[in-house]
Amino acid sequence: MKRINEETKYIKDEIWVLFDEINACQSLLLLTEIFNNRTYNGVILNENIRLIGACTPYRKSKEKYGLIKDNDNKNEYHIFSSVQPLPQSLLYFVFNFGWIDKEDERKYILLFKML
Repeated sequence: MKRINEETKYIKDEIWVLFDEINACQSLLLLTEIFNNRTYNGVILNENIRLIGACTPYRKSKEKYGLIKDNDNKNEYHIFSSVQPLPQSLLYFVFNFGWIDKEDERKYILLFKML
């Protein structure tokens, strides 16, 4: 963020910064500061910086993690990662866009294979 903040001082356009898997990293408190306060270690972020984050659904600790075989389709696997619950202050900014269905997922995969 320090480098981005320095490099965008003299840019008038909006600069979008994507934080992916924000609740699967060890810096969740720092990311909470960045999103809530628009500061990084106390330094105010430039006004033209826009922030967006993606997070993984939180699963209770008793559930399995790693590569798990699908019970319905024995040839299919799913990856479940260890994530932290989001702090209450970030929950006000969360939007659930749901899941894509199997047919749309297949179309996306085929599209990316052609690229």
